[in-house]
Amino acid sequence: MPTPEQVHQTILDLYGTERERYLRDARYYAIWHIREYGTVTSDDIQEAVPLPSGLHKNTTGAVFHDSRLIHCGYALSRRPQAKGRVIRVWGLRQEAA
Repeated sequence: MPTPEQVHQTILDLYGTERERYLRDARYYAIWHIREYGTVTSDDIQEAVPLPSGLHKNTTGAVFHDSRLIHCGYALSRRPQAKGRVIRVWGLRQEAA
């Protein structure tokens, strides 16, 4: 029978795996979207790559912690729950394009 510490570590491993899978897929989509349409926002990602249950909603922000992406402007969110707040618009750095 596993110890409580082993169970805890298994849960952390599964969470980390799910988070990393989400970030990988969302970054892939972000780069594709930029190449197709010129820019991407968190709204675009949330529409196309659903956040797995169990992950915090702020995980989407970690998608943009990627050296290939650069902040290039602002836009109003299209999501009703965001109530028109300002969000960042992202593009590709020249060397990543």
